[in-house]
Amino acid sequence: MLAPVLVVITVCFSILSGIAVSLFGNVIGFLLIGLVIGAMLITAPRATVWATVVGGMAIAGLVELYLPSFQAIRWIFAILSIVLGVISTVKWLGDSSKELASSKGTMPLAAVMVLFVFLVFVSIVVGELTLGNAIVGLKNYFQMWGLMLALAWLGYKPIDARRFLNFMGFLALIQMPFVLHQFLVLVPLRTGAVDAAHKVVAVDIVAGTFGGNMMGGGRSADLAILAAFAVTLFFAQWKAGLRHLSSAAILSAIAFAPILFNEAKLALVLLPIGLFLLFRKTITQRPFAWLLGASVLSVCIAAIILVYSMLPGAASQESKSLKNYVAESIEYNLGKRGYGSAVLNRSTAYRFWWSEHQRTGNVSQALLGHGPGFSNDIAILRGDNSNASRYAGYAIGLTGLSSLLWDIGLVGASAFCLMLFMAFRLGHHLTEKWQGTPHEPFVQAAQIGIALIAISLLIINFVAFDVGFQTILMVLIGYLFAMAKVSTREFS
Repeated sequence: MLAPVLVVITVCFSILSGIAVSLFGNVIGFLLIGLVIGAMLITAPRATVWATVVGGMAIAGLVELYLPSFQAIRWIFAILSIVLGVISTVKWLGDSSKELASSKGTMPLAAVMVLFVFLVFVSIVVGELTLGNAIVGLKNYFQMWGLMLALAWLGYKPIDARRFLNFMGFLALIQMPFVLHQFLVLVPLRTGAVDAAHKVVAVDIVAGTFGGNMMGGGRSADLAILAAFAVTLFFAQWKAGLRHLSSAAILSAIAFAPILFNEAKLALVLLPIGLFLLFRKTITQRPFAWLLGASVLSVCIAAIILVYSMLPGAASQESKSLKNYVAESIEYNLGKRGYGSAVLNRSTAYRFWWSEHQRTGNVSQALLGHGPGFSNDIAILRGDNSNASRYAGYAIGLTGLSSLLWDIGLVGASAFCLMLFMAFRLGHHLTEKWQGTPHEPFVQAAQIGIALIAISLLIINFVAFDVGFQTILMVLIGYLFAMAKVSTREFS
């Protein structure tokens, strides 16, 4: 009973701290922040983990959207995560056994993650960032990694660890009230001529608890990832016999319904891939059942695309027909048309990266990058990254993969992709290890969640800065580490 109480206390203190920073200055605010962090780490580090997870997936986004003057509240969750990482590392170093995990594939994943951290530091050395920008970039890259370390090294039992995945499923089920308010109240405020001139898409702000900025974009892609993960989890439970088909279908419909109110096309990519990975063995074992399911899913996706073409926006942004909507989407994703007001789109961003480094002949920065945060569009437009100002308006960091290529180079981007592959591979080993137990569907859903995040790198650019995206990723990897440490003989 103590943990939920401490989570509530932490959230309340977070809000008070943000208000204190806004009204009385940083000194008092940071004093309160320090009090919260110190008290929670001393009394209940696991409650701190929960406060960080809830804050990263819900509180931070809602504060950004509804309480923009209290932005300092959002810092607390990154600080909590960083300090959790330090505490967890110290705890592991003090453990005489220093056992990381017992499952095959764990050590390779840990090694690749250490290599990735090293390469990010190398990119600072060979890059072109000022010290201040480099520190901000480092913070943005690793702000939620402490969650992963805490889940890996605080000794979670399987039944405790899977509560984090249950929370993600629960969070997907309660998005609709936030989504409806954003759609009915906030979207109409973003459909004017000024917004259209700045290429602000009205329905982007419909992102549930992940929030966004009224003057720019929203985190609807985070909502899409959460929804796709939740549907995968519910059907994985049905597949394992832990849930009725009707229950899985109803819960999946509730979790995915918010996607109808925004234009997060990412969900239409992730959902079929997630279900395919979950039921891939059914293709050969029960081909007719698979074809029936695929047909139903195809009809649903076609219906969603139709709904997307009718979503509200400024008159200049609205598609005249479904055909025009699809044609425009293909053109600014795979054609030559820039995305929004940018010069580049999701396909030309990679060709531009290659041509620029080929033109300059800068091999070291092509391989090792310009430094973490170099490709951040907001920082470029503000003039924070003066060396990157020559790319203002290009959107060189339009996708996660293009951001990684510019920030940490081909070697660093490859290491990050390898990290996701090794996490997926660990999930495969753990699925076999926990086969036939109540934990199998959770491990399988976490494994597929890693795959969905890897695919999202080709579409969204949240990997290098977004708290919500990073919280989801680190919870999934941390969960796999926690499950790897436990023998199946101990799970009950």
